[in-house]
Amino acid sequence: MADRLTQLQTCVDQMLTQYFSALTHINTNHGFKSLAGEELVKDDTVPVVTDEERERTLEELAKDLVVKSQQIDYLIDSLPGIGSSEEHQMQQIEKLQKELEHYDQVTEDVIKEKDELLEHCDELILKLAQRKAHIDVESM
Repeated sequence: MADRLTQLQTCVDQMLTQYFSALTHINTNHGFKSLAGEELVKDDTVPVVTDEERERTLEELAKDLVVKSQQIDYLIDSLPGIGSSEEHQMQQIEKLQKELEHYDQVTEDVIKEKDELLEHCDELILKLAQRKAHIDVESM
């Protein structure tokens, strides 16, 4: 599962898409009204939608936007550090930094020990090979 910030970004992107879709729908499915004293203009490219259907669709689009905004609010509230003071967050960062430095040192020590053991193994292999070569020369 994605981290909270990625989820938040995804929700914001989805909400923007919903806004765009809602505005496009409203723009293409609007009702025509005549202006004072003018004849009603019709556009054959715009589908005819009853006022009831239009209202139902607008209500559904609005509910979708409300649900998405609630999801965004939830994700924002669940971000780490929300509800903590800046000072507390800085203390936590310092603590984690010290812990990281400790583990970096442990890692360096282990790598150094590994290198020393590897070097020792190389020396033993060379000595063993030299002894084997010396024995082979004597037996000839």
